[in-house]
Amino acid sequence: MHKAPKIDGFAFELEPGDKIFLTSDGIHQMIMLRELHKIAIGFDDPEAFVKAIDQTIERKTAEDNYSIVAVFVS
Repeated sequence: MHKAPKIDGFAFELEPGDKIFLTSDGIHQMIMLRELHKIAIGFDDPEAFVKAIDQTIERKTAEDNYSIVAVFVS
């Protein structure tokens, strides 16, 4: 029998200019957090940011599937 998943919840305030992105392990295996941060700074549009991440992963020859969701607070 499988255990029910444990879900941790938290709350925080968002402010204009905040950028949130959730990524799968396929991205963590290819792009270090510092590089993700550096890429994010260069974009004001989450769709363009996601495309840049996709291009970065593909240049590095992705070995696994990957997912990303980005929210930029305006």
